[in-house]
Amino acid sequence: MRVLLFEFVSGGGWWKIDPLGRPASSLLREGKTMLASLAADFAACAGCEVVLLQDRRVKQQVEIPGCETVVIRTPVELFRKLREYAPQVDYGVVVAPEFADHLYDWSVKWRLLGGQLLGCSELFIRVASSKIQTAARLSEFNVPVPNGLSISWPEDLPDDFPYPAILKPDDGAGSQGLLFVRTPRDGRVSRRVNSPLWRLERYCPGMPVSVSVMSGPAQTILLPACLQWLSDDKRFRYRGGMTPLAPELNERAHRLAQRVIDALPATHGYFGIDLILGDADDGRGDVVIEVNPRLTTSYVGLRTICHQNLAQAMLDLAQGRSCDLSFDDRRVQFTPDGQVVALS
Repeated sequence: MRVLLFEFVSGGGWWKIDPLGRPASSLLREGKTMLASLAADFAACAGCEVVLLQDRRVKQQVEIPGCETVVIRTPVELFRKLREYAPQVDYGVVVAPEFADHLYDWSVKWRLLGGQLLGCSELFIRVASSKIQTAARLSEFNVPVPNGLSISWPEDLPDDFPYPAILKPDDGAGSQGLLFVRTPRDGRVSRRVNSPLWRLERYCPGMPVSVSVMSGPAQTILLPACLQWLSDDKRFRYRGGMTPLAPELNERAHRLAQRVIDALPATHGYFGIDLILGDADDGRGDVVIEVNPRLTTSYVGLRTICHQNLAQAMLDLAQGRSCDLSFDDRRVQFTPDGQVVALS
């Protein structure tokens, strides 16, 4: 078994965005964390050979014993290496941000080059990569989402919307470009990044939670819900997380996540669902914020408390086998750069 891991930010994809500079620090940190965790887990699978793509401009590159490293020096070399390895490996894993269709485009390219993708379907990626499409689809199935509307750039914000609100790029990833808006004339609104389409949605206070999902032809598994630590400056930067939650909170998160799975296009692979759990114990105030059609940083904490190898589980599910996963009761806190601390 051979698996190629292509993490967009650290693996050479950033050449297309900025051929002169290194990737953005926050995205790079989380990207390297996910790459290192995935590489270590796949390398631990019996008989599995792992190929890593790494951008030569990235300092302190990921080094996992037993993994083959391919250094990417130009965007042309990235495409050439993907074309070379696609028919040689059994699976490719693409971890890329949703903005500018990077995740969608590279997933499609991998398939067109003859590779087998260990990830979500193109249709699922297309819908989930759009905040507007996701909210519309979930609303059709009566899945609770924040009230909102779409806005084009540089359209002014409406006066009659219930503020405070959140303004986010339709294809944003990692809180990039997200704004907390107190009034329609909030000064920060005029400094929006130049994205053509935005979603304005009601600000929903509560507990930010994520649920990671692994799915295959025979089984879909909801992993333990994770609390998300976000910055308190109203920019909602990701600071890491904690898992597992109290059983009643985990049950509420799973119940809502299952409704999301039922509403969105069917898919196999690994993806994450971001939620807000409100104050009501019966879940009446719980809402879905977005869906990430790829591996998320929560993997770092989940792999720590799982008694089995999550990478092996991904392979088993992809090949139509079912998995029986179990998890520690101990609580762990994890950071975007991969540090994990046991709390109990």
